[in-house]
Formats: sequence, C-alpha cells, structure tokens
Amino acid sequence: ESVHRRWATVDLDAPVPGFSRDSEASQGMSINRWSDGVWPMTKPFFFEGQDRLLAQFLFFLLVSFALFQLFMRFCMNEWQRIYWDSIEKKNIHEFWDGMAVFALM
Repeated sequence: ESVHRRWATVDLDAPVPGFSRDSEASQGMSINRWSDGVWPMTKPFFFEGQDRLLAQFLFFLLVSFALFQLFMRFCMNEWQRIYWDSIEKKNIHEFWDGMAVFALM
C-alpha cells in the first residue's frame, strides 16, 4: 500500500464530497440487488439483436467447454488416485493401466 500512496496523484486522506457515514453510498448494496442490471444488459444481446444466434451459440460453447474442463479435472483426479495407489502398492499392472488411462486423457 505504501507504493500506491506514493505514486497516486490524489490525496487519499482527503474526504470524499457527498460521502458520509449516514449517506446511501456508505451503506453498501444489499445482496438481492447485485444482479439487477444483468438482465437489462444481456436481453438485447442474447434475445433481440441481429447477432443473437451467434451470441447464444458462443454462450453454449463456453458452457460446454467449462463442463468439459470439469469432467477432465474429475478424470485427472481419478487417474491420480489410480497412479498413487499403484505406486503405494507397488503393483506394476495397475500402474500400466493408469498410464493407459493417462494416454487416453
């Protein structure tokens, strides 16, 4: 923080005009209002615009990649279990089965 204060071009100790302990800004935002602006901002892009099919396809692709990545992480976790169990048991056949699973991943 000392670096930020040293290179900042504003006085960080000066009071902010219109901001006090009793002002609306100091109270913060309630949790149920965090996503109020998401629907009005995304509705024209995903459902009304001329590129809505592209936007929907890209959203579907993004979600698909995320789910695929989750599946691959699960597979990697299972492979690590097989690998380390085979090393602990000194089981060469189970080790090579684990290597085959790794090659498929």
